[in-house]
Amino acid sequence: MASYDQLPVAIDEAALGVDLLAQLGADDDAALQQMLREISAHEAELAANYAMPSSSSAPPAASVGNPLLAAHHDDDLINALMASPAAIAEPAKKKPTKKQEKIDLASAEAFPTLGAPQAAPKSVFSSWSNRTTLAQTTGKSTANASVSAAHKFSESVTVDVDDVVPVLVANPDQMSKALREVARKSETTISMTKRTGALVFMVSGKTRAKVEAGAKLVLPAVCPKITLSVTIPASARGLIVGSGGATIKGLQDRTATKIDFPRAARAGDAAASDESAADTGATSPEPEAAVRDDESDDSDADDEETDVLYALARRVPIEEDEPSIAVTITGAKHGVHLARDEILSIVGPRAAVAKAKIGTDLFPTTLYPFLRGVRNARVHDLEAQWGVKIHVPPTSSTDENSVIVLAGDMADVRAARERLVDVRLQLEQSTTSADVTIEKRKHRFLVGADGAHLAELMEKTGCVLDIPAANDALTSVTVRGPSATIGEALALTLAKANAVSVAELDLVPHCAGRDASLAPILARYLAVKDRAQLAAIESAHGAEIMVPRDTASTVVEIVAKSLDAANNVKAQLQAHISGKGLFLATVVPIPSEVHRHGAVKAAIATARDALPESAEIATVSLKADSDLADELAVVMWDPVALAATKKGKKPAQAAIAAANAALKTHADAILAVAKDAAEIAVEVLEAPRAVHKYILGAKGASLKAIHAAAHAAGGEVPLTIALGKPESADQVLIRGLKSEVKVAANKIKAIVNAAAAAAEQPTITKEFDISSKYSAHIIGKGGVHMARFMDQIGVQKVEVGNATPGAATVKVTIQGTASAAKDIEKQIREKVANLEDQTTTTLAVPADRANT
Repeated sequence: MASYDQLPVAIDEAALGVDLLAQLGADDDAALQQMLREISAHEAELAANYAMPSSSSAPPAASVGNPLLAAHHDDDLINALMASPAAIAEPAKKKPTKKQEKIDLASAEAFPTLGAPQAAPKSVFSSWSNRTTLAQTTGKSTANASVSAAHKFSESVTVDVDDVVPVLVANPDQMSKALREVARKSETTISMTKRTGALVFMVSGKTRAKVEAGAKLVLPAVCPKITLSVTIPASARGLIVGSGGATIKGLQDRTATKIDFPRAARAGDAAASDESAADTGATSPEPEAAVRDDESDDSDADDEETDVLYALARRVPIEEDEPSIAVTITGAKHGVHLARDEILSIVGPRAAVAKAKIGTDLFPTTLYPFLRGVRNARVHDLEAQWGVKIHVPPTSSTDENSVIVLAGDMADVRAARERLVDVRLQLEQSTTSADVTIEKRKHRFLVGADGAHLAELMEKTGCVLDIPAANDALTSVTVRGPSATIGEALALTLAKANAVSVAELDLVPHCAGRDASLAPILARYLAVKDRAQLAAIESAHGAEIMVPRDTASTVVEIVAKSLDAANNVKAQLQAHISGKGLFLATVVPIPSEVHRHGAVKAAIATARDALPESAEIATVSLKADSDLADELAVVMWDPVALAATKKGKKPAQAAIAAANAALKTHADAILAVAKDAAEIAVEVLEAPRAVHKYILGAKGASLKAIHAAAHAAGGEVPLTIALGKPESADQVLIRGLKSEVKVAANKIKAIVNAAAAAAEQPTITKEFDISSKYSAHIIGKGGVHMARFMDQIGVQKVEVGNATPGAATVKVTIQGTASAAKDIEKQIREKVANLEDQTTTTLAVPADRANT
């Protein structure tokens, strides 16, 4: 029979007891008694397999060598727990024994969980460790006094069994040897216990520094080393290295990893490598996909089609925002992942250097809603799994620009291309569709406010609706989704359509001469000017008045729970419109910038004073229609003309003619005032999208400066500068006062021309040294200064090198045109000179006076 002292890893009974006391509470007598009973059962089982060691200091036989069993009172129990050593020491000299039996560390039978059933512990791979003093762990002040001399501080490290080196799990002798080496290096003692699916290592020592050092060494000692590559912008290298290498050194110390940059950090290396990989079809290992193993009568044809899709995915080009380099991280799995996350955090939004656009040939638009999921839940899950950002267009349109965009690390984006094919195949196999005919006017009610009904249908059934466009004559609606829930989705769709009744009010009869072209303007007036009155009618009847936004529509729809209620609202709305008079309107070409100008408002007030008291005149901006953005509608309500229409055709025609003449007179006066108020100019410049970052500048600083210089005088007329408008991403739109537009256009043209000239110049590399103590100031907090350097025309790379320990200087490398490199060097040297002229004095201030 094997003996206790042959166990390669000591069973740390005191540590187990302390852990249980922390969970149960030392004052809970019933809990302690239950703990003792379970430990007794555990000891009895071990005693049947292992002989107890002989020692002059061994406790009485009744205690089976366990200090927990020798103490049946709370104080004695705690003292015994604190006195028991909690360490992995060198094994004592052994007497000849029978052949040692191998112990399975993962065996719940050999190492049962003590105390009440516990939930699986939180893995170290989601938090580094639980840092606490032993006194805090026990919750007893007496415990601290008992152990302060030996183990004042402790820290636990929890590791999933699956993440431990397999040979250490299978061979306890090697595990013990590895832990003894860690204990020797860190001058600590280490105990190990087993919990469900995990190993817990308790590191104890006299100082916190030694305990923390030991805890950091545990993972590298018991977990296999892995290597991970992270792609970052070449310009961000200095951010990772930090001043004098402080950032990278601290990162390596915190995560117990080794972080390497490529020896030759040429900006084009990584980009060329990635481009080559894309051209040759080189990719990461193919992700597992159950759909590939699907067996059917047409399996050969399906496999061929699937192979075509994967090949198509591999040929999707990957673009880079700027040249990149690969950072290699080596160490234990958890530490590597921590280091990767911190690097990406340091790099910030600049980390997403690679992008791939997935066209509709690879991922059909009909599957977009399933990819997004309920409120984008599925796409967020995929982003977390794949490590990339996924942009899915908001609508299932057939627009050629409606593509999925993957953005992130180069390797992750490359792998995500094929994983999207997996998702497509899974969705195509699991979904079906069915058509149902629903009245055209009820289609909008299937959508709900802000798509609420569609989201509800997706949440309940996993199905989506394909609803024809408003200008499409089709009345059928397509339901798509899982075969198991398609019937339920159809039923819910029909119920939603039948849950409302609709009444319609045609606006044409309320327009002068029944002119249908005036109906859209009347609808716009109701939506803008009479919104409050319509809301009051809706609230009183629990209905919804839906004013048409489409200029081709002339009908207002009233939605209510019953047809009677809808008709009541219709009658009330009709009375409201008729009470205002006959509707007349004319449109005048006034730029939108002048619609609210003080002069225009004064002209409207003058026209209102000239009309009879019962008549009304107003203006309505037609911005809702982009084609009419620079037009203003002048409208008039004429009760006299309305009354004349009821007296016969001739009186009606005469009254309408007179009203139109008066309206035209007032509209011409308003137009004349608007022209005199401001001379508006519109200019569209051709500016390649790649140049927009120079126009915009760091955090929009350059664009703000252009706007401020051009619009220095202020005034009522706004100045608009829009990048990527009106018709192309390579255009810039400028609108405003003619004089201001000219100033802004000249400044933007200068930037465009400078960028074009820089593109024709050769690139040089310039290197010079600066004092290492100023490198952090040159980089700036979060790399803010480096970002500003990179936003200057002609600059391709600015990097502050890594200083070796004790080095007085660091190297600054600039790549770009000769003039750009010279300018950046001048800026850096001037900043260093200013820093050298500054003096820093440190004063010692008593703590009690620090806030005075």
